[in-house]
Amino acid sequence: MAAIALDELAFRIVESAEPNAWLVVVTDRPSVASSLRDEIERLRGPDEESPVVMTIASVGDLFKAVHAHPRGTMIVIGAAMFSVDHWRSLDANRTRLMRNDITILILDEVSAGRLEDVAPNLASWIGGRVWRLAAETAAPVLSPSEIEQRLAALRSWAGRGDAEVIHLAEAGQLPHDPEYAEWLTLLGRGDLLVS
Repeated sequence: MAAIALDELAFRIVESAEPNAWLVVVTDRPSVASSLRDEIERLRGPDEESPVVMTIASVGDLFKAVHAHPRGTMIVIGAAMFSVDHWRSLDANRTRLMRNDITILILDEVSAGRLEDVAPNLASWIGGRVWRLAAETAAPVLSPSEIEQRLAALRSWAGRGDAEVIHLAEAGQLPHDPEYAEWLTLLGRGDLLVS
């Protein structure tokens, strides 16, 4: 399970949103849900629905939240309290959880493991989209050497140079992979991400 900073997580969520996509954020601080909502709100497109944070106390609450919010990013807190039986019930009734957008479950380590162990069908919806929130909740500031290391890794990954990536972005021909957006941001050319 990869550790990820809050701002990077929000970016990946916005860039990879698809119908009925589910993901898990593992943290001991459910209060980060509002910070995550704010980051997603900052990054979302003008035609996209504002993200919502839903606090639930039961499986029934989750079903109601899904029904009430079929579109837009939904961040769910409270599911960490679900028992084995609750997760099994959700797994058996997972079609009632289908939405037209992304759902983010904020869970602690124990509840994330419980979901994976006793709700295999729901876990298959989540797949590899399980992220451990890095200890730092504020956007990390990279040193110049860390920026250069990351840029070197991106250059190696893509087999391209900075000038070529900027040129492709200016021409509207840059692939939509999140790595390219990160690359432009690290180069100080986040302005090219607006399309």
